[in-house]
Amino acid sequence: MTIMKSSQLNSVGYDEEKNELYVEFSYGQVYKYIEVPKRVYDKLITISVSPGSYFHSDIRMKYTYEKTEYTVKDLILEVL
Repeated sequence: MTIMKSSQLNSVGYDEEKNELYVEFSYGQVYKYIEVPKRVYDKLITISVSPGSYFHSDIRMKYTYEKTEYTVKDLILEVL
């Protein structure tokens, strides 16, 4: 998971095998976004101006998503 400098996003992660983007919001909930191209994840973690705005305009309603029961700790342990 990549820590984000954002008031809305705490961290994000990406599963390259499944093309899934994981987003932990500032309130602690993790959502999974499905069929997200890696280039979208790459832009999200490198954008210098407002990652939250980029997320809302280019990801949030463009990709299928679901609320997960994961915590960030669960996601990190899954990768290890």
